[in-house]
Amino acid sequence: MDDDWYPQEQPAMPTRPDHFPATGPNSLGRFPARAGARVIDSLIIGVPALMAGATALVLTGQSETATVFPRWASALWFVMAVTYETVMVARWGQTVGKMAMGLKVGRIDNGRRPEWSQAAIRIALPAVSAGLPLQWAMVIYVTFYSTSAWNVMRRGVHDKAAGTIVVSTR
Repeated sequence: MDDDWYPQEQPAMPTRPDHFPATGPNSLGRFPARAGARVIDSLIIGVPALMAGATALVLTGQSETATVFPRWASALWFVMAVTYETVMVARWGQTVGKMAMGLKVGRIDNGRRPEWSQAAIRIALPAVSAGLPLQWAMVIYVTFYSTSAWNVMRRGVHDKAAGTIVVSTR
């Protein structure tokens, strides 16, 4: 598959679902596949951050008395998430999760890989939730990503802000 999904015969920016194939390559990314990709990517980012935080609690002797995960672990998760997602999406148009689920991120205006700034915006918006208490962070994080389930173009809040769209690769 080449670098862009945008059909050359399409003269204007797509604004409706019928501008995309109904199924197969270049069709709009479906919510279950997007959710699966998000779970995979969250594990890739979250497990190392969780392990680092837990290790630090054990090494400092706080593992028995700690009731709150260290704030620096949330900051570590934020940095890891933004770096991972930005590099993967800007460089390849996909994260490991999106590769596994057959999805690709493209610019809504021309289908090419997102610019670095667009890739950063896509993850930075939901990732800012890391600075909130865990129960609020999870609600906001899930809400950001689930907005794509109710959008006619299957674009979440983060896609709209970044000027991107997610399409199927298979």
